[in-house]
Amino acid sequence: RMLSARRWLLGSIVFVTVFGTDIVNFRTTARYRAAATILTNRENPKVIRQEQVTGPQDQGIEFLQTQQKVLQSRTLAERVIKRLSLEKQPEFSGLPTSKKSKIDFVKAYYGVVKISPVRMTLLTEIAVVMKDAALAAQIANAHAEEYVRFTLEQRSGMSQEAMEWLRQQTVELQTKLQKSDSALQEYRVSN
Repeated sequence: RMLSARRWLLGSIVFVTVFGTDIVNFRTTARYRAAATILTNRENPKVIRQEQVTGPQDQGIEFLQTQQKVLQSRTLAERVIKRLSLEKQPEFSGLPTSKKSKIDFVKAYYGVVKISPVRMTLLTEIAVVMKDAALAAQIANAHAEEYVRFTLEQRSGMSQEAMEWLRQQTVELQTKLQKSDSALQEYRVSN
């Protein structure tokens, strides 16, 4: 009896709740999350310099922290911004594009891009949350690709430096060998 007497009140509460929820859902802007996961892996260098031999051997934590900083760097953000022309995208169009404001643009970029390590692994997640799902996916993938390019460029530069150092060492050793050979020949002639 009590329910039937108050059915209009219960019906009104259910109606207002459903109607209110629908209004909130329709007024809320949808935000999409796209993520890319990368493996931050250290490869052993082919050429070992003396500093690498005498330096600390366990650099695992330092290496991972360094890679996190590289992933969160301004340089990497600027590469992605330039590659995807993000200054022309509606979500970023309200920002000025002068040289002074590049820092603000990078801050806005990292406002939608979050870099976070996956606990107890060598994995890092690059997550992007935006209104445009396709753009969020493009940014996440481009950030991962630019990171890979950047690290390859760095390793290539180190390899070139090592090659140059080896060339210099080879020239020095050849010069020493020639001097030693000449000194040996002089000694043989004189004795």
